[in-house]
Amino acid sequence: MAASVRNNPDKHRYEIEVDGELAGFAAYRLRPGQVVFTHTEITPGHEGQGLGGQLAGGALDGVRANGLKAVPVCPFITRYLAKHPEYADLRAEEDDAAEPHDATGSDASSPSTQRRAASTKPSA
Repeated sequence: MAASVRNNPDKHRYEIEVDGELAGFAAYRLRPGQVVFTHTEITPGHEGQGLGGQLAGGALDGVRANGLKAVPVCPFITRYLAKHPEYADLRAEEDDAAEPHDATGSDASSPSTQRRAASTKPSA
């Protein structure tokens, strides 16, 4: 089983192929100096083969090769970064990683989003 990871900028995602067949992807949005990872998916029939880790590592290698920082919105990429300190330098600083929209795409300045954010802030 030969797996390879490549960037597909037209679809805004890194893709992993196994023997020429698409096996998964890590979707992203670009911001100045950053790649915001929004969703990672391995196709049915390819789960449990370690392809998610290969995809995450390959995508982060691409981020590094382009001199960018990673913003992990996707839980899989977030966990991968936590488990792989060799990529710690790629994670955008908290102030730099602030998203104007939450993961659902709603406006961060909306009253409901502000209430959620206020309820999760530690009290002084």
